[in-house]
Amino acid sequence: MQSAPLVTRLTSAALVVLALVSVASSAQAQRATVGVRAGLSVPFGEMVQGEAMADDLLGAVPVQLDLLYHAVPRVQVGAYVSYGPMLLREGDSDADFRQLRVGLQGLILLDAPTRSHGWLGLFVGMDQLGASASDNDKSIRSVVRGTEVGLQAGYAFRVTPTVHLGPFISASVARYSSAFVEASANGQQESKSMDIKDDELAFHQWLSFGLQGAFSL
Repeated sequence: MQSAPLVTRLTSAALVVLALVSVASSAQAQRATVGVRAGLSVPFGEMVQGEAMADDLLGAVPVQLDLLYHAVPRVQVGAYVSYGPMLLREGDSDADFRQLRVGLQGLILLDAPTRSHGWLGLFVGMDQLGASASDNDKSIRSVVRGTEVGLQAGYAFRVTPTVHLGPFISASVARYSSAFVEASANGQQESKSMDIKDDELAFHQWLSFGLQGAFSL
């Protein structure tokens, strides 16, 4: 698929940069962790009332960046940003779908951060789904966004005292509450923002899993 090279390049570049940073800081006290995740997100539930997420979407292939501060040795708090292409049921669609998620998270480590350890966490943030399409001098872009909350867990195998690698899984519940549409044709452009009506609001879920690399600074 055309989306695979994008995800591969983003993941590879991030891992190389973070590995170099980790080596340079291995002798310092560990006060922060930078992580990169790559995996698959599967949707459930409805986008709005009567429109199931799975009707058009198979899932997402996001790359996530985690920035965490060690509040105490076994508690980490920080932010995340995740971005990636969507996998469509209709593979020949002319539209390009992308997912963006941004928010805050907290983790509890089940052992010392310098050892192999399991971890548990929660997160809250924004879940955004965007689509764009163009044909000659016509184009359209639409975005829906809302709030998500979720739980996450994983296991970090020690590679070095400052480098860990392992699997993760997360589950979130979200609801799109606003939308934005922008269209242009023949040099003219129009846009509109709107709140989704209360009787059209619906909950959806994301189940995500994959691999995470973590580098302590």
